[in-house]
Amino acid sequence: MNCLYQTKRISDLKEKMLSSKRYASIEQARIITRVYQENEKLSLPKKRALSLKAALEELEISVEDEELIVGNRTKGVRYGVVFPESGCSWINQEFETLPTRPQDQFLVKEEDIKEFREKIRKEHGMGVVAKLLLPKIKKLYSEGNVILDGLYSWDEYKILKEEFKDLVVIAIVCDKKLRYDRISKRKERAFNKEEIIRRDVTEIENSAKGGPIAYADYYLLNNGSMEKYEEDLAKIKCLIEGVDKNEKDD
Repeated sequence: MNCLYQTKRISDLKEKMLSSKRYASIEQARIITRVYQENEKLSLPKKRALSLKAALEELEISVEDEELIVGNRTKGVRYGVVFPESGCSWINQEFETLPTRPQDQFLVKEEDIKEFREKIRKEHGMGVVAKLLLPKIKKLYSEGNVILDGLYSWDEYKILKEEFKDLVVIAIVCDKKLRYDRISKRKERAFNKEEIIRRDVTEIENSAKGGPIAYADYYLLNNGSMEKYEEDLAKIKCLIEGVDKNEKDD
C-alpha cells in the first residue's frame, strides 16, 4: 500500500510560507507608474507591454534554500500585489482598512502608503481621488444623503464643493497630546510620536490636507468619551438638518 508523506524540505517550505506576514506590495505599481510616465505618447497596449517587460526584468524575487522551482510575483511569498491600472481610487481608500478587513487581510507599510498617495496625486493631480469617485458619489446622492470620510487635499474639497453646493464638512479634532497618545495605543497601525509628526508634516506639505480642516463648516472636539463624541455629533446633525429645513422653507 502506497503512503503519502511530506519530506522535510516541503515541511520547511510550508512552515516558512505560513509563518510569513502578509504585506501589500507596491513594487510592481512603482514600475508600472514609471513606465507609463516615460512613454506617455504611446498607445495603451504598448504601455502595458513595456510595463510587463520592465516588471519581469526588475521585480525582486527571493530564493529559499529548499526550493527546486523558484520565482514569485513579489519578494514576499505571501505578499499581495497592488495594480494601479485597476483603479487607484479604491486602492487609496482601502489602504487604511487592508489590515483589519474581515477577510484577505494585508499589512501595509506606512512608507508605501505615503509613496502611493503622493505619486498618484503628482501624476493625476491633487484632486484625482475626488474626480474618480464623482460618478459613484452622484449615484449614491441621487438616492439620499452621502457621508464621505477623509478629505486628503484642498483640490478634492474644491471639486466636491463645485459639484455639490450643499456640501458640509465636519472636522473632527482633538488636543495634540491626546491624539498622539491614542494613535500610539491603537491595535492597528500604531505609531510613536516621531512617526506621527513626520506623517503629519508630510500630509500638510505634500497633500495640502490642512485646507479642508481650516475651511470646515463644523468642528467636533473629540477629547472625551465615545458617548460624548456621539452626543456632540448628533447636535451637529441637528444643526445641519435645521439649516437645510430653513433653506427649503425660504
